[in-house]
Amino acid sequence: MTNIQIKPEQLTARQRIDSIHHILRERICLLQYVPLSVLREAQLADEFGCSRTPVREAIKRLEFEGLVTSKNGVGTIVTEANFELLKDVYTVRLKIAELIGGMGVTQVPQEVISGLQALLTRAKRLTPHSDQALEVARINHQLHGLICQIIDNVALRQLYDLYYYQTSRVWYQQMPEFLESEVAAIVDELVELIAAAQRHDLVALGYIKRNYIARVIGLLQG
Repeated sequence: MTNIQIKPEQLTARQRIDSIHHILRERICLLQYVPLSVLREAQLADEFGCSRTPVREAIKRLEFEGLVTSKNGVGTIVTEANFELLKDVYTVRLKIAELIGGMGVTQVPQEVISGLQALLTRAKRLTPHSDQALEVARINHQLHGLICQIIDNVALRQLYDLYYYQTSRVWYQQMPEFLESEVAAIVDELVELIAAAQRHDLVALGYIKRNYIARVIGLLQG
């Protein structure tokens, strides 16, 4: 795991909390903190070079998002993630993706298109070996961030982001079983997304994401 130093003197209190929250949430999402891991405030404060207060505030956000829970005598624990617990959230994600077309930006920014193209270049280098699972997850994770940039409606974007983080671990835990098909699927998805983005077709883009989520649900359901 890569340690990331946050220099307190360069950030406001709010920015410091935001940065710590972002880093911890990403680690949870990408299974660097596996379910039932214990997060220790003192260790994190030492890593980030700050007091325990911003760490505590960041953890409160994670708890609100359902990613950690606090237990007396134990501390802060990363929550478990399984499909049965989160299948309703997955269903809502399908509907949210369908709404992107009506609540997205008018023109897809060039930096988003360039970002998609960069991810496609990386995806084409993937091979269906177990050591590639993390890179597949990282590509998908960064793709999520690009899609968030084209959702113009703040409320929709917040829901899209929250439900991704709540459910993504379920898929990333199971993905090594489907790695060969997933490598092909992510290349196909990116090709389709780039074409839709270049046409500024947000409706098509939303349904491409919806179909990818539906595919994942089908695999998780067996």
